[in-house]
This record gives sequence, C-alpha cells and structure tokens, in this order.
Amino acid sequence: MIRFLSVFMLLMVAGATNAAAAVDVVATTQDLAALVQEVSRTLAKCAGTVPVIGVHCHDDLGLATANSLAALKAGAHGVLLSRKYSEMNLANIAAAGRAVREMSA
Repeated sequence: MIRFLSVFMLLMVAGATNAAAAVDVVATTQDLAALVQEVSRTLAKCAGTVPVIGVHCHDDLGLATANSLAALKAGAHGVLLSRKYSEMNLANIAAAGRAVREMSA
C-alpha cells in the first residue's frame, strides 16, 4: 500500500486532481475497499482535498465486477474499462451501477 500512496502523493504534489489505479490481483474485495479508503483518506490529509479516484480491475480471479463494486462503495469515483470488455461483462457493470445508485438513495 505504501507504493500506491507514494505514487498518488507524487501525483498530487505535481498538481494532479485525478488518479487511477490498475488492480491486477487483490486478495479480497475488502482489501481493495481498504486500499481506496486509505488512499482517499491519506491524500485528503496531505492535499487538503479528496482527489478523484478511479480503479481499473482485471478479472484474473473472476473478481473484476465484485472489486469494481467494492471500490465504488468505498469511495472510488469511477471504474475505467479497457478494450477487453470480456474481462468484465458490461451487463455486470450496469447491474453494479444500479446497485450503487440504490445504496446511495
């Protein structure tokens, strides 16, 4: 996690207001949620503002949709899709989006 935070802090110091992380393999959806929360919390303390955080999840363990939803619930502002839509079926992303909207209501 320190590596992630270091990179994000360097981006913020350089003036970035958006940051995205490509996540290849995360042990659990809870780990990704904790990472998003910690990055957001740490950068808010350092920069005085919460940056826009996005994630790009690969489906190595069949968890791309679950990890994307966990990241959104934890405060990520978006999910970046690759050209390989087979990694995350768009229908799953649409369903995840509906679930996030319902949780926010």
